[in-house]
Amino acid sequence: MAETLLLAAPYLAAASAGISAISAVSSGQQQSAAMQAQADADRANAAQARVNAAVQLNQSEAEAVRTEASTRRRVASGFNLAAATGGDAGYGSPLDVLGDIAAEGALDIQIQRWKGRAAGNQALAQAGDFERSAVMSDNAADQAATAGYVRAGTTLLGGLGQYGSTRVRAGAGQQSFPG
Repeated sequence: MAETLLLAAPYLAAASAGISAISAVSSGQQQSAAMQAQADADRANAAQARVNAAVQLNQSEAEAVRTEASTRRRVASGFNLAAATGGDAGYGSPLDVLGDIAAEGALDIQIQRWKGRAAGNQALAQAGDFERSAVMSDNAADQAATAGYVRAGTTLLGGLGQYGSTRVRAGAGQQSFPG
């Protein structure tokens, strides 16, 4: 029985090393696939963040255009009111009021555009973060796959060393204990 185990030991060591090597490659491939999936998700998130930036800019511009039209209507109403009361809207207090209305409207428009640019820039920065994360995940995927192959290689080399060592011991045992 002991002799049979000694004779089988090198083959068992080689089989164990082979199975471990296959497992290491498979594990590396699974890790690589997971990292690649993360990279793909990050790229999709980056694309969505760029869309969000464009939406923010478009919404703020639309709001600015609405405010501009509203300001024009308010100025026209003020002008008409001043003219209806018999005053000259081109001079004095009515002109000052109309100027204030126009200035407030212009300020509101600039604030709306600034908010849109700020939100758009934030979304673009987020897109850049997602892109960097995707690159890092791509690199990690490559490293995981490589690490799997390296683990497989070292496992096989260790198994071959054990196989050779066991063969030498088995050969020495056979010479010491002839059949």
